[in-house]
Amino acid sequence: YKGHAGEVSAVCVAPDHTLVASAEKTARPVIHLWDCQTCETVNLLRPNAHRRGVIQLVFNSDHTALLSVGRDHDAQQSIALWRSTSGAWREDGCT
Repeated sequence: YKGHAGEVSAVCVAPDHTLVASAEKTARPVIHLWDCQTCETVNLLRPNAHRRGVIQLVFNSDHTALLSVGRDHDAQQSIALWRSTSGAWREDGCT
């Protein structure tokens, strides 16, 4: 997969090996969701938090939710929850 413009800081493969999430270590990180077989981009997620990059990604067991952990200013960390039941991903919460 060659969709990232910046340094990749986190990668996670869905339990069924169909979907991959990868993220960047930038001031405005983008989480890329891409097809494991074709390497085609499925979706781009832009977190409201994680102002210094994404450091971890985890799918749930049926890959309808994705948890992202990121760095923010002053060495703080934030967590965002993304959900999808139809392929359209949305940020469901952030702390």
